[in-house]
Amino acid sequence: MARHNIKLVPTNSDTIYVALPNRQRRTILLTGVDYPFGYVLVEPGAAERILAGLYADDELLDEVQAYFDLPPSDSVDAKPRIST
Repeated sequence: MARHNIKLVPTNSDTIYVALPNRQRRTILLTGVDYPFGYVLVEPGAAERILAGLYADDELLDEVQAYFDLPPSDSVDAKPRIST
């Protein structure tokens, strides 16, 4: 996640404030979520994704890749080939 400038921020709050570019903030309320723990994926300007409960590392990575539209972590960048 660090390679894509995605930060993991732990909290135990039931309210998350997302800073927006116009010096305002958006409120995400977590009251009423089925589990008192989990993950919230947030990209300013996009709808948040609440992942309630426990996730295995590979499942969480799949969710992060899908939400942020990242290439799979097991993909290999193709090197340019030189032909003559």
